[in-house]
Amino acid sequence: MINYDGTKEYPYLCTVGTLSIYEQEFNINMIADVFGKIDTSTTNAEVVSAEFVVDRLQAVNGGKALPKTTLKLIDEAFPAVASHVIDYTIDNWSAYLRALWAMLKTADMVNNTSNIPGFNTWQFQVSAIDMTELSHIVVDSMQKGLFRPGVTTISQ
Repeated sequence: MINYDGTKEYPYLCTVGTLSIYEQEFNINMIADVFGKIDTSTTNAEVVSAEFVVDRLQAVNGGKALPKTTLKLIDEAFPAVASHVIDYTIDNWSAYLRALWAMLKTADMVNNTSNIPGFNTWQFQVSAIDMTELSHIVVDSMQKGLFRPGVTTISQ
């Protein structure tokens, strides 16, 4: 409950369906709109040196010296300030929900079952969800199911 106007307590709830309501009302994704870009860097920005990069790369290369061309590229690119910006505006968060629903619905149809209702009903049945984890699952599933190298062949 929340008393936002000083008169009484109102119930409020944030669910998967909230994202659609927000997007329909305001024509913008709620997560991108609310969180936007978060800059977590401090006034003492972390600087990554060329020596640090060379040491790390040599360590994963079994201690062997790096090729001269690689060293030259590192020298040109570093030192560099480490980025500490999380940008929630890049992703279309509601698309992950729609994609998950479509995958659930696909399995439902392939298995000849009727467990998954239409999207509008389903989204209000889902309560709390980890959107970050969901984004990883959806992208991974799409890569495995839709972007498998070597599966599709074209003969002429």
